[in-house]
Amino acid sequence: MSITELLNLLSRQVEVGPAGKQPKKATVNERMKAELASNMESVSGWTAKQWAEHLKCGQTTVKDTETWKTLVILREKSKAEKQMKRNRR
Repeated sequence: MSITELLNLLSRQVEVGPAGKQPKKATVNERMKAELASNMESVSGWTAKQWAEHLKCGQTTVKDTETWKTLVILREKSKAEKQMKRNRR
């Protein structure tokens, strides 16, 4: 998944309840997406602990989200690409 695809995934609107009813509280995953969409450069390298402190939840909760799992995959992919470039030199 490219950075553009991640941004598209994360830029989706947070769902709210039907008109006339109180909107549902955003999940940790939704809050992470919203934070990344608004502040990608600052928060994309955060650890699970930093996310948990910012979102006022547990590290395990952060690690269980699809957003966290996607970030881990993207970080690993980026690291592998950098290593491949170094090896070509």
